[in-house]
Amino acid sequence: MTAGVRGHTVWQSNVGERVSYFVIVGETPDELYAGYRQLTGSTPLPPKAAFGYIQSKARYESQQQVLAVADGYRARGYPLDIMVVDWFSWTRMGQLDINPADFPDP
Repeated sequence: MTAGVRGHTVWQSNVGERVSYFVIVGETPDELYAGYRQLTGSTPLPPKAAFGYIQSKARYESQQQVLAVADGYRARGYPLDIMVVDWFSWTRMGQLDINPADFPDP
């Protein structure tokens, strides 16, 4: 099968003189992904912990509370790879540090 009229496909833009189009073709999803990978490069795998369970809640008030939750997961035999201590733990809004009074040894 040949695309377009008389074997030609015309790509045209009404918004600019220089527009790049990339057409990726393939018979299978793997072939399509391979074509996309040629344009963008290979994507590295995230760290192993990112594939596990990530525990987060609105706020942990102290380091002791975080450790107690982690100990509860471990005592039950549940997997836990990452715990999120969010922006409520900053010393003040927009200050990207953890309050040492509540989290003395993060």
